[in-house]
Amino acid sequence: MSHDAPGHAKADLSHIYDCPDPRAYFDTLGELDYDIPQRAQPVVQALLKARSRPDTAEPTRVLDVCCSYGINAALLRCEVTLAHMYERYASTPAEVTSAQLAESDAEFYAGRLREAPARVVGLDIAEQAVGYGCRVGLLDRGWAEDLEAGDPSPALSDELTRTDLILTTGGVGYVTERTFDRLLAPPRQGPKPWVAAWVLRMFPYDEISAVLAKHGLRTEQLHGTSFPQRRFANDRERDVALREIAARGLDTTGLESDGRYSTCTCTCPDPRPTSSRSRCASCSATLRRRPERTAAGVRAAAPRVCAWPRWVSPARWAGCGRCCCTGPVRS
Repeated sequence: MSHDAPGHAKADLSHIYDCPDPRAYFDTLGELDYDIPQRAQPVVQALLKARSRPDTAEPTRVLDVCCSYGINAALLRCEVTLAHMYERYASTPAEVTSAQLAESDAEFYAGRLREAPARVVGLDIAEQAVGYGCRVGLLDRGWAEDLEAGDPSPALSDELTRTDLILTTGGVGYVTERTFDRLLAPPRQGPKPWVAAWVLRMFPYDEISAVLAKHGLRTEQLHGTSFPQRRFANDRERDVALREIAARGLDTTGLESDGRYSTCTCTCPDPRPTSSRSRCASCSATLRRRPERTAAGVRAAAPRVCAWPRWVSPARWAGCGRCCCTGPVRS
């Protein structure tokens, strides 16, 4: 995991990623209209709802990869928006020390905590940023570890055996398939975690999705939906991005050509049945049969499979609204 500009294509913003407090981070990214964590929230919240376990009081467990100061954690756990956070840090006087700001932030976020919030832990090589997120109560735990270079620590490995959702809103490019392979390697008794990754379209996701498939996960992009990330920092960054995206055969019209990075990819458990039991391999709920139209026009019983929640691709899948246990419904 590196905070250098991936492939020397993106502007180098490494100076904001590991500071004693997040003021420089919000100041710099605010000027670039960075808002992908906020835009991702409806999808992430839907994933958490689908991944929740109604039979237990335990909170849903989220691992935020490249978590920085805990921005995704703040949006998931607290009644705040990214706009509130930009305003808060922009209005903080320069003479306020990092220790004073951390004390103020801890009180600020604690007073806005949602009812029954998700448990969010963080992974990033930026030790000061992770420490800040933990200190102010946004991250339940955090690890400053580089899984590009080595295996997770015993403590992180233990956390990974209970993780429900792995989230990253821009980390791909800094992390590769090596990190995802190590995240999914620790053996676990329950179902595999789901993965939600917002990936800039200049970066291929093929090798990561192949690693996820090895661990029993299936990747599918949200078609017809655009998630702008931020404005390009300069002309060079824009030109390189447009060139690399075009080289991948992708149309930039209305997306990157308008001056902003954009993408979304999601991964959930492979919907193919993993055993003869009529139980979902991902959440253990009872699977239901859904009718399917055959080539001859006769409706037949669809196989017992665990499909995606209905929000993923409404034209293709139908969901029960409580879990992902339905079969495909084809028109």
